[in-house]
Amino acid sequence: MKNIFIFALISSILIPLTAVGQCYVDRHNTSKNTGWTSCTASAPPHGVGGDTYWLSYDFGHVYSLYQLHYWNHNHPDELTNGLQEVTIFLSTDGSQYTEWGTTTFNMADGGGFYEGEDGPNLNGEDARYMLIVASSNYGGSCYSLAEIRIGLEEITAPELVIDAKVLLSGPYNSSTELMSDQLRTKNLLPLQEPYSGKASFVHVGEGGGEIVGDASVFDNTNDEDDIVDWVFVELRDKDDINTVVNTKSALIQRDGDIVDIDGESRLVMKVEADDYYLVIRHRNHLGVMSATPITFRAASSIKNDFTQDASLVYGGSLYDNDGTLSMFAGNANGANVVSAAQKQIRMTGPPSINDYSQLLSTLSDLYVSIIFNVYDDSDLNLDGNVRMTGPPVINDYSTLLKQLDDQYVNIIFQAF
Repeated sequence: MKNIFIFALISSILIPLTAVGQCYVDRHNTSKNTGWTSCTASAPPHGVGGDTYWLSYDFGHVYSLYQLHYWNHNHPDELTNGLQEVTIFLSTDGSQYTEWGTTTFNMADGGGFYEGEDGPNLNGEDARYMLIVASSNYGGSCYSLAEIRIGLEEITAPELVIDAKVLLSGPYNSSTELMSDQLRTKNLLPLQEPYSGKASFVHVGEGGGEIVGDASVFDNTNDEDDIVDWVFVELRDKDDINTVVNTKSALIQRDGDIVDIDGESRLVMKVEADDYYLVIRHRNHLGVMSATPITFRAASSIKNDFTQDASLVYGGSLYDNDGTLSMFAGNANGANVVSAAQKQIRMTGPPSINDYSQLLSTLSDLYVSIIFNVYDDSDLNLDGNVRMTGPPVINDYSTLLKQLDDQYVNIIFQAF
């Protein structure tokens, strides 16, 4: 179903707008203040050519675009300011624009019964941003346009099932072959995903702001299915591992299964069926990525188990717990920085790249301090406390050192 929207304008230079009532939906009044006017040329956002007069529309999401209807500048004394020849550019990301074509806007009639005219039909082109660059007007000293209306259609992508299993080494217990869920039992798990706002976790596509309805979602009938924490799931381009196509925040169960925000269903992501690298990330563990692109098809599901076979992992870099593989714990400073230097676990170097320094800083530089009952990135074993003293099972410093094979000079790098 196509929806029709009239959009506000984002432009280089704007005249202040005044709200003026209209008697009929499709008629435009003759006020000079209801619309867009620019009297000074500037560089358009697509970076092509010199200074010109342009308007940029942000629809908020990628839509399929159809029939365009326009109202040119309708003030009787300024009709020559109306746009004449314009070129339309489209973009899905606001960075790379594609030229759709050139068209002519007719001059308005300056009357109170002006209902505008149909422009081109964009025939289902997909875009979030539409850029209109004017190469001429009707001879006026400024460039003006009243309104634009365009038909939009929601793009419905297939639902792809992400059936994945990983383990976090911080809370993993090799004797039970399960992860501890102390964040859940202490009621410390947030109802809303914790990744939005963290510099190194950037949601793309449908991801961001996921919320569970109630804390009972974290507690399942089977103990092995209780929720340990939130994780960050990415699908990356098959031809470029650095290009993230879609993301979603999800939950991880004690046995390592990645599930949706109902706490039990397989994770579903809406994206075109294709081959993608699958990435699972966590706020204080190094991420894991599939060694090769995985074929995802609508309504189909392939189990991706990253706990047994290192050949399935990009770079083969996972912590080995007596044959069971898990994501490296200890990246205490990794969530709030974007530098590649923080995609590693280390206890040496300046404080900005040193996870030991981050852990100590969380304790106000007091080695013997303990912070109880918190949800914090420095809680490396996910027991709800931050501490650098006590036996290894409750000691975050010990967790960090263990990941480095008890050699404080070692460094573990994330390979992507």
